[in-house]
Amino acid sequence: MRGFDSDFDEESFNIFREEAVNAEMLKGKNLDSPARRLEELELIKNGKLTTAAILLFHRQPSKIISGAKVEIGKMRNDGDVVSKKEIKGPLMQLSRSIMEILQLKYLYALIS
Repeated sequence: MRGFDSDFDEESFNIFREEAVNAEMLKGKNLDSPARRLEELELIKNGKLTTAAILLFHRQPSKIISGAKVEIGKMRNDGDVVSKKEIKGPLMQLSRSIMEILQLKYLYALIS
C-alpha cells in the first residue's frame, strides 16, 4: 500500500463516487482517505492492492499490469489496419476517452 497515495488517481475515484452515489451503492461507507476508500470497497486484500484497485484507480495501471490498455482501430474490408489508437489510464476514465476518440476520429455523421 505504501506509495500508492501518490499513484492514486483522485479524479477516477471522484467519477466512481459520483456514479456510485447516483446508484445508491455507497450508503454507510467511510470514504475519507484513498486507503480507507479502498478498504471499504474491499480492494485491498492482506495489505495489498487487488488487480481491480490498480485497474480502476492507479494513475498508470499499464506500468503494473501488462496489457492494461484499450486499442481502437479502423480496418478496410480486406482486414488491413488503416489507423490505430492506443489508450492507457485508469478504467474509470477510459470509457470517456474511448467515446471521445470514437466520436472525433471514427464515427461520422451526415450533415443535411
